[in-house]
Amino acid sequence: MVGKAHDDDVQGFDQQYVGTSQSAAFQIADGDLVYRFSPKHRWSLKNNPLSGITLPQWLRVLASHGHEIEWGGPYLLRVVFVSTISVLNSVLALVEDVMFSRAISRQRLHPAPVFIVGHPRTGTTLMHNLLAQDTHRFATCSTFCAGFPS
Repeated sequence: MVGKAHDDDVQGFDQQYVGTSQSAAFQIADGDLVYRFSPKHRWSLKNNPLSGITLPQWLRVLASHGHEIEWGGPYLLRVVFVSTISVLNSVLALVEDVMFSRAISRQRLHPAPVFIVGHPRTGTTLMHNLLAQDTHRFATCSTFCAGFPS
């Protein structure tokens, strides 16, 4: 459809879906495609990449990037969530340190560790699970701990 561009539109080049129900694009008069974006998931708190942060780390992020946060804007709930969860994570980190620090410091590490690095949906979790089956040669953490390290 031919329409008028708005400030929150992004110009694009993919014409594969134009005119179909899968299209978020429309054509402006000169033939360029414009993609409309709207703020989605503003109330969503799940899978936040900062959900494992502790309070000192969070305060450093706020000190260096706090001016970029829309404090009265649509994402204030996320700032409150991360602030709250950072306090909880800090308390749990102290408990974990008291309970496990000596055992962790006594643990011998292999001189040649194996790191599995890759983009999502490329088989990294499968590779992690396969290597975890060989308990004689590999010591692994859980998938959750690999995805959300402290």
